[in-house]
Amino acid sequence: MARRKFLRSKWRKYSKLGRGRKKLQVYRRPKGIHNKMKQKMKGNPRMVSIGFKKQKKETERITRVTNIQDLSNINKKGKIIIGKVGDHRRLEIINKAKEKGLEIINVNVKKFLKKIEHRKKIKKQKKENKMSKKEKKEEKKKEEKKETEKKIEESKDEEKKNE
Repeated sequence: MARRKFLRSKWRKYSKLGRGRKKLQVYRRPKGIHNKMKQKMKGNPRMVSIGFKKQKKETERITRVTNIQDLSNINKKGKIIIGKVGDHRRLEIINKAKEKGLEIINVNVKKFLKKIEHRKKIKKQKKENKMSKKEKKEEKKKEEKKETEKKIEESKDEEKKNE
């Protein structure tokens, strides 16, 4: 059965409400007391009410997952949505879901894994840069110490020569 199209009241009367213009045929709830659509009079468009929604198939149950334990009671045909969790936990959930063969709706797995790898790579580079900066500072300090020691020795040698 095709999905029912709910229309605004008096949509046939005005082009700005969607007469001959499909994109403008948007449902708005009638709010007036004497509105014919609200009073459910014959010949007027139907109002949205309980009972029009389609039933979902049981195989397409969507579950919200926030930790790995939630994955344990989901069957293989199920679909999951990963809730508000950090990247570390999300990565664990994605890997576990991959093993089980579950479909993840709200995360593009390849893109997410690529992003995480990129972040790790950048973090590693920053760490190496920090280490190299520290090493450079240490080398500079050593060079400065050597230079000061040389100057001290030279000044001592000059004093000996002058005596």
